[in-house]
Amino acid sequence: MPACTRRAQKYGRCWKHGGFSMCGEPGCNKRAKSRGRCWTHGGGTGCHVPNCNRIAVSRGTCWAHGGGARCRVEGCCKAGPTRNAGLCTTHLAAVLSREENK
Repeated sequence: MPACTRRAQKYGRCWKHGGFSMCGEPGCNKRAKSRGRCWTHGGGTGCHVPNCNRIAVSRGTCWAHGGGARCRVEGCCKAGPTRNAGLCTTHLAAVLSREENK
């Protein structure tokens, strides 16, 4: 796509303009993550912990084995993604609610 400024990923196209592969599992219409499969059908990187068959979310481990960022509120063990300022959805909602009521 000549007007697209996104970095090309596959077939000279970005993901938005068709630069991706589909899952190789018959009947699946999801995008492949790796090894020609979507996450549901075994694509993605597996957790490095022995006998764990989950997908790694960060640092080579799944959520159960310490992968992924946790909420920055002390004592909270829920996911705290960067896009939510490091807060889980519960604590983010509380902060936004306080901001609205100012």
